[in-house]
Amino acid sequence: GNPYETPPIVIDDISEYYIKPMGNGAVLMGKVIDEWDLDLKKIPPFSAIDERKIIDFFNKKLPNINTIKVNKKVVGYDLYTPSRQGEIKLSPIAKNCLFVSGFSGQGFKLAPEISKKASKMSIAI
Repeated sequence: GNPYETPPIVIDDISEYYIKPMGNGAVLMGKVIDEWDLDLKKIPPFSAIDERKIIDFFNKKLPNINTIKVNKKVVGYDLYTPSRQGEIKLSPIAKNCLFVSGFSGQGFKLAPEISKKASKMSIAI
C-alpha cells in the first residue's frame, strides 16, 4: 500500500518537475518551461517519453509513491496575460488548452485554490 495518505507538494529546482496532490488520490504533475513566444495553434503534445520521465523521477524521489498512473493529460503553458490580470480560462483558439496565468508573485497563498479550479476545468475539457 501507499504510506502517504496525501503525497507532499514537491517542486524540484533542478529538473523543474513538480507534483501536487489534488485530492481523492489524484495528483497534478508537470514540468516548468521557459518558452515565451508560443504559437498556440502548434502546441506540442505531452509525449509518452515526457510522461515516463516525470513518473520515473517522482517514483525515485518519493519511493513510497509507486502507484502513479496517468488518467488524463493536459498540456498547458504559463504565460503573461495581455491584461496583466490573473486568468483561468479555456483558449478560444487552441482545442483542449486551458490558460492559467497571471498569478505570479502570489506563490502558495493562491496556488492551491488556483490549481483546484484549473483541475476541475481540465477534467471538463
